[in-house]
Amino acid sequence: MWDRPSWLNQISAILIILSLLTYLTAAWSWVKHQPSFSISQVFIQGYWHHIDLQQLKEIAANSVYGNFFAVNLDHLRCSFELIPWVSHVTVKRMWPWKIFIVLSEYIPDARWGKDYLLSRDGVLFSGTVEGDLPVLVGPEGTHQEMLKAYNQLEEILEPVDLYISKIYLSPTYSWDVFLKNGTVLHVGSDFKQDPAIVRVKRFVESYKVIKVDKNKIKSVDLRYPNGFAVHFNKGSEITGRILLKRGYG
Repeated sequence: MWDRPSWLNQISAILIILSLLTYLTAAWSWVKHQPSFSISQVFIQGYWHHIDLQQLKEIAANSVYGNFFAVNLDHLRCSFELIPWVSHVTVKRMWPWKIFIVLSEYIPDARWGKDYLLSRDGVLFSGTVEGDLPVLVGPEGTHQEMLKAYNQLEEILEPVDLYISKIYLSPTYSWDVFLKNGTVLHVGSDFKQDPAIVRVKRFVESYKVIKVDKNKIKSVDLRYPNGFAVHFNKGSEITGRILLKRGYG
């Protein structure tokens, strides 16, 4: 080996690299423990209405470990993401002694049962909120599909001033839509298919022209191939139900 200069050169290069790595490791360890690089400020930015400011301060105080170089940004981000209303967190260093955090808050679009809220993006999260949000109730794992259905139905019903207070999806996949005026729409079990959408649209077109006291309508059964049944409250001029067929009005 000693008579092969190329080998000796390679070994020397390896030893130099190892020495350099050892030096850099020691230098990095020294830097991470220097109080002169301690974090002096943590900036938190964002627009929110439901996130508690005091909670943000406590998390920042308890989750920032080490100095500017040693602080664990992933740990810090995860700590803020545990706050129920927080949807997204961005954390970065700002030279020389600052940490910059940007928070985004969920925007609730509906309630999911009694215990959860549903964001516009279809994400379930825990939280309490005042206000008149629609309630969606259905089998586990159907929240995104039901939110999509709510948005579709709201677009169809809004032109005739009908607004949804609750949608119920049964275990047998039957849809019931509760309106704010007290009327219930029995849509049926094939909402994923076009026939269900067609039935709701057909009801809306007829609703525009039917000559009855619409405030007395108790429920509407849309589960007919070419019409729908209207059930009235007791005490109205029309009792029981009437069947409206295609072409009515």
